[in-house]
Amino acid sequence: MKKFLSWYKQSTKHKIIFFSIIFIISLAYSFLHRPLGLIMWDWSQRKATEQALNAIILAATNISIDDNEKRFLKLYADNNISQEKDLIAKDVLHYIDNLEIDLLASSIVGLDELYLQAFLQKAKVYTLEYVLVDIFDKIYHNTPYTQEEITFYQKFLKALDKPFYFITRLAHRDSEYERYAIQLALMQISYIYFIDNFTQEQICSLDKTLFLKKIQESEHIVNTISSSLWKEAQEKYANITRTKDAIKVMANKARGKLNECK
Repeated sequence: MKKFLSWYKQSTKHKIIFFSIIFIISLAYSFLHRPLGLIMWDWSQRKATEQALNAIILAATNISIDDNEKRFLKLYADNNISQEKDLIAKDVLHYIDNLEIDLLASSIVGLDELYLQAFLQKAKVYTLEYVLVDIFDKIYHNTPYTQEEITFYQKFLKALDKPFYFITRLAHRDSEYERYAIQLALMQISYIYFIDNFTQEQICSLDKTLFLKKIQESEHIVNTISSSLWKEAQEKYANITRTKDAIKVMANKARGKLNECK
């Protein structure tokens, strides 16, 4: 410490260097704290979170068996799914709002791919929790979706416009980013498929043009990605489990529901 103070007091130049370093560190933190926080979540918490959610979904698939129902209810309560879903939705929307700055900042230090993967995993966790809340409400409450819930559902899909734009542009320039485009396309189709749980009146209250556009965007990615890359993505990322044919069936069913609206 004495050596530093001695060096600091030697000249004005040393003081300028010191405060310049402080300024650069502060500036870097202000731009990188969100992407770094998201990357750290992906490294430290995401795997455990996904394992817990997959265990709940597994119990839910055979919920008619008493032991599975008890396990489902216990895991659902222990993980506080209803509240977590709302918190993660806010997180994802916050990251989307700041996507341009965060993507630029992370790309400068070479963390853009880690950041994109973490972002998509966070969004995936939200969609998994959305499924679980839907299962729970359908079985134990049987309450229809409120207009507020329908509005937020559409708002979230609309918000995906921004990451879709950036990720597809990156994929056009560099094939390394195509794996993220695949994940985003699958997430969009899976999310849109939730309309199968809405009444036809609720479906017709949605922005039909937006939903049809999103289906078309996602199908275009699925259809243009090479089979070898698709297989590679399936092997590398456990969340890409559906086949191209299965995606087509989901897309057509959602499109059919939307086209029933005048």
